[in-house]
Formats: sequence, structure tokens, C-alpha cells
Amino acid sequence: MTFDYERLGPQDFERLAADVLKSRERATFEQFSEGPDGGIDLRHVAADGTTIIGQAKRIADFSRLKRAVVAERDNLDRLQPSGYRLITCARLNPERKRKLQNELQPWAQNPSDIIGRDELDATLRENPDLVRSHVKLWLQDGEQLRTILHRAEESTSRDAMDDLCERARAFVRHRRADDAARLLEKSHCCLITGAPGAGKTALAGYLALQWAAEEGYEALFVRDREIQSARCLLQEGRRQVLILDDFLGAQFLESERGLAMEGSLLSLIRRIQNGDGEHKLLMTTRDYILQQARQRLERFHRDADRLDRVTLEVEALDEWERAHILVAQLDYAGVSSGHIRSLMRNSTHLHIVKHDNFTPRLAAETAEDAHQQPETGYPEWLKAQFDDPTEYWGKAFRHLSPAAQHLLYVLAVAGGDGAVDDLTETFHALHHDLALGRAQANALHDALQELEPNFAITKRIEDKIWLRYTTPAIGDLIQALINRDAHLKGRLIAHLRRFQHGLRLFQLFEGDVRPVKTDAQLRTQLFEQHRACLEQPALERQSFRDHQGLRSKITIPKMSSRIIRLWHAWNAKGTQAQYPTAKSKQSSSTFGETLSALAATYLPDEEAWLNAFSNNSHRPLLGLTCGFPDRAQRYGVWKAALETAVFTDDVLAVAEAMEHCSELAHYLQEEKALLLQAIDEAVDSELESADEPGQLDEALENLSAMEHLTKHDLRDSHQILTERLEELLQQEPEDSDESSPISRSGRGGAPESQLNALFRQLAEAAP
Repeated sequence: MTFDYERLGPQDFERLAADVLKSRERATFEQFSEGPDGGIDLRHVAADGTTIIGQAKRIADFSRLKRAVVAERDNLDRLQPSGYRLITCARLNPERKRKLQNELQPWAQNPSDIIGRDELDATLRENPDLVRSHVKLWLQDGEQLRTILHRAEESTSRDAMDDLCERARAFVRHRRADDAARLLEKSHCCLITGAPGAGKTALAGYLALQWAAEEGYEALFVRDREIQSARCLLQEGRRQVLILDDFLGAQFLESERGLAMEGSLLSLIRRIQNGDGEHKLLMTTRDYILQQARQRLERFHRDADRLDRVTLEVEALDEWERAHILVAQLDYAGVSSGHIRSLMRNSTHLHIVKHDNFTPRLAAETAEDAHQQPETGYPEWLKAQFDDPTEYWGKAFRHLSPAAQHLLYVLAVAGGDGAVDDLTETFHALHHDLALGRAQANALHDALQELEPNFAITKRIEDKIWLRYTTPAIGDLIQALINRDAHLKGRLIAHLRRFQHGLRLFQLFEGDVRPVKTDAQLRTQLFEQHRACLEQPALERQSFRDHQGLRSKITIPKMSSRIIRLWHAWNAKGTQAQYPTAKSKQSSSTFGETLSALAATYLPDEEAWLNAFSNNSHRPLLGLTCGFPDRAQRYGVWKAALETAVFTDDVLAVAEAMEHCSELAHYLQEEKALLLQAIDEAVDSELESADEPGQLDEALENLSAMEHLTKHDLRDSHQILTERLEELLQQEPEDSDESSPISRSGRGGAPESQLNALFRQLAEAAP
């Protein structure tokens, strides 16, 4: 087969040239950056001190290649190498080789010192390992690509894999990629974090595809933020590399889901880290979301060291890396030589590379639009896009119809992902409202067609159509637009028709981290809407695996789950906080009493509470019960809490509730036997499930807290857990210097001569 070398970036072609020379000459060639030592792309220094210089010219046109070779004579005169090798993607016949050799005398001593396209093709055909080690080459290999996609089709969407391959074609392998590869090799996990548009997904995809090509791993992709999906995908006996893209999202803001997610995620990381490398895990998330998750989720905070050991930050690209990324995107988009030289004439390329708003995503998007700009006006246009990236992202949105814009707003209140049936009522109400009664009957249908696939994509799950944003960046844009429009906020809240809607979007109390700001009046309105919609939950989807592979099923959250979500959403600390905005119009009760009344109504008997505790966290449910007016009901709930406690943290939740309800302390004294039985069973559960010292450390801390609160002697339980902890510590391998996260170097200042040389090289090869 033949290869399209023009689709490789300049840096990629140099790496390929170094590997081809190593294969042909059985000698290692160092790769150098452009700059003050111009003329040296590659160098081999023999044991006797002789030096061979190699140059990679990714120029297919022979006339342009010859001019570029002539321009190198001054460098060769200065460097005086013992030998010279030219590697080019141009097709060379004997006559063309002779002409080039004449220009390169005396350094190119033989025609074989000049390697053209035909020799490159032959070398790669003879060395398939070389093809596999260069991702952008095997992405052109239809058979290789079909093999990788076939391995992935049974467990992830073809669209997702196609998207990863497309991103990889323009990917620039920077130092973060090398750091991430080492981390994945050593720890089997890598959490890639950074600002939106920093290239996190592209890096994760590139690494996954590399493992798929070089090591035969099955590349898997999960974008639905369900950790359970990942657990279902991983199978013993199969070499798999899994990407959890934007895995946190904003779900941790819903504390109940966040608590479930943190336990599942840390368990998944432990499972893969403790394995033999059969499974690899790549995760991406935005930096500010990871920071907030650590603040809000207790286990994330406690396990900071574990997370740090696998975390890589990618937002601090230095100027050299930025330049390579910009060049790769311009090259991939086929931007003309005239456009590139126009950028260089007034040093706009340096301005962009050093710009505070530079991101790989913005570089890619603006490169795609470069063809629409005249050469003379291109520098100013490109500078304007980077000066105001919000304007660039919003440009496409402003061209949407009002109905399509309104549907994107409604999708935002659903958290960026929801069943169309659940969005319909809110959409029609909002669209009719904002369109001043001029809405068309088929507005929803038309909006869906308009948005897909650029802004949103649909998927059928069971008999429902599911809608989500195509990328997280679209969600960020829509949130920002809503946040700036006070009237739109009020109308969205007024038209909410499903219980979960808005819980992730709007600030619910002072100091809340949710993205859309609210005032006291809006928060009162929002609370009333959530309470009114308690019996109208939105559908949710969960992933599972059966004999047919990975599938999704639709679920409806139980009433106990909804009440807990309402409690957590409107309560910053999970304690008896006051009603968030003075008093309800319908009631003078405090916020806690309002929710207690709801719990007493919807969970009327002991059986309902047994089911609620079995499926939800103990703490919020216990917090609701102290306001119950009926003593028998309170006692029944506390009994159910002890009977359903599985781990020490569950029992501790009961003991901690005494601080808010003195009557509970009296109850626990009366039911001492039941309490001690619950503690013993929880200790047994900890012993059975513990697979690392950290879990037992936590259990021992819980026991100490229970001793302090209940005044019971729990020394025997302490002794049992301590003995098991010592066993695990003896089994655990000693930590190396991995205990520190990979350091993040700041943005470096590359010499302008190097940056200019990089863009000149692109201008030489560009059409």
C-alpha cells in the first residue's frame, strides 16, 4: 500500500524520518527542533565522532523541493557534516535524484542518501511495526482501522470511534502525551484535567488508539458519565483501554448521585491499578469541576493522594507546543501557503501562539474557517477570533432558529442530557412564551433536525429518544448565555415540568458553585417548582451488560431518591438549614420541616423506609426524620436505619444524627443491643470487602467517632479491623516516587527564531 504523507504534520514526518533511517541504517538518529541550529532535523554521531545529518522535507512538488534543498547549502557549509540524508515525500526518479545530489555535493555521496516516496513506502511495507508506531499512518490503513473499529463496535458507538480517529489525525504529540503515556504504562490509569478546549479528549483518544494499534488493546469510549457503564465494559481476559470522557460533568452537584459516583469511581481506579495491566483507564474532566468535586465529595478529598498519583494537567501548554498545535491544525485544514506567509509578515503567528485564549479547540475551529478569509485580511481576522473566543463560539448559535435556540436552553435545565419526552412540555411552553405566541406546531421536530449533529445528537433507548449536547463546550456556551439573561432565567424556571430539571444548572443558595446565578426571588420560585414537580420525575438512563453486549435501560427515580435529591440540592451542608429564602407562601415552616413533612407523606410506613435506606445514603434520610410529629414513626425509621446498615459509615450516620435529635440518643440507649449488632455486622462487611488499607483506615476512624458519640466500648471491633489492616499493609508494594503528581511546568518562551522556522517549514509544504 501507499501512504498519504502530506496528512502528517511536520513534526510527525520528522519522527517518521528518524524511524525510517534507524530501520534502514541500523543507527539511531536524534530529532531536533528548528531554530538557531538550522539545518539539523536529525543527527547521528558515530563512535569515531563522524556526524551524519538528516533533513525531513515533507514537500511533494519537486520544483519546490529543489528550491528548499538549494536554500540548505549555507547551513551545510556551516555545519560540515560527514554525511547527509534527505527524506522527502516527493516522487523521485533517477534523474531527479541526480539533480538533488548535485546540489548537495559533497555531503550526499550516493543516490541512496536521498530517500523519496517510493523508498518510504517500501520501508513501511517491510516494517509493519513502524506503521503501528505512527498513529497517523495506520489511521490511513483501511484494514488496520477496520480491525480496531471492529473490536470496539460491540461496546461503543462507531460515531465515537470515528470522532477519535478524526481528532488523532491532527493531534500533535506534545510533552503531556509522553507524561500521560508513562503514567498509563506504570499506573494503568490517567486522569487528564484541564480547561475546556485544552485538548483533553484528543489526548485521551490518541493514547487509546496508540495502545490499540501497538499492543492490540480494545479501545472503548464512554461519554454518558455513568461509571457503571465502564464496569460493565471491562471484561476479564480481554486487553482493553477505556476512555471516560468528561466523566464528572456536573453530577457531583447532586449529592446523592455524587456519593454513588465517587465510590464507584474510586473502586474502579483501585481495580485497574491493582491489576496486571490487562485494563487501562483514561479519564478526562474540566479542571474546575475536579476541584469542586474534591471540595464537595468527602472521599475525593480523603483520597486526594490516590487521585493525584494518576492526574495529569494539560492546560499549561508552552509556546513551542502551541506553535506545533497551530501548525498541525493549519496543515490539516489545508490552509494555503499565501495565508501562512501573510500571518508571518506581521508576526500574527507569534501573537496567536502567545495568546491567553489559545486552546487546541479554537486553533482547530479557526483553521477550518481560514479558507473563507482573503489572504490580506486573514491575520486580523484570526487575531479577532482569539481576542474574543466567546464571539466565535456564539457565532454558529446565533445563526440557529429561535426554536433550536430554545431547545438548547431547555436541554441545559435537563443537565445537557435527557429524554425528548421530558423536554417537550417545557420546550413548548418556553418557545410559545419567548416567541410571543407565534410558535409553529412542528417547532420541536424542526428544532431537533436543525440541531443534529452539530449542536446535539439523539439516540434511541428502549422506546424513547434521548438528546444530548454534542460536546461539553456547547453546554458551557448555553450556560453562559442563560447566566447573562435575567428574563430568560425567570421564564425557564417558570416553565419547569420535571423534578430533576434545574437542579444542576441554577444556584440554589449563596456561594453555590452551579453555573447560573440566581437572586432570592428566583430561588423561592425555583424551590416551589421543584416541590410542585416532586411527583413528575424525568426519566433517567442506566447502562448494563448482558449477552447482547452493553445496553442502556430507562429508570424512574423512586420517591425516596427524589426527596433526598431535594434535600441535598437545597441544603449546602446536609444539615437542618433554614428555608433558603425566608418563608414559603403556603407555609411558615422551616425548610427542614417542609421536607420532613414531604418525607412523612410519601414514606408512610416502616416497609417504605426499609426500602429507602436500602437504596439510598443514610445521612439525608435520617436528617429528615427528626421533624416527624409522630413518635412511633420516628422510632420505626431509626430501627429501619440500623437494620439496613451495611458498612460502618451507615451506623456512624445514625450516631451522628443524635447531635440534631436528642430523642435519638435516648432511643439508642434503649436499643443498645440492636445498635451493637449493627456495628458488628458492619465490621464484618468491612472485612469482607476491604481490598486496600485506605478502606480499613476509614472504617477505624468511623469506629472511633461512634465510640465518642455513643460512649460504647468498641475495642474488640477496633482490634479485628487493625489486624486485617496490618495484613493488607504487608501485602502492599512499597511506593516509589509516584506519590507526587506529575509536575506541571509553566508556559515557556520559545525563541522567535524557532517559532518562525516552524511556520516557514509549513509555508514551504503548504499548497
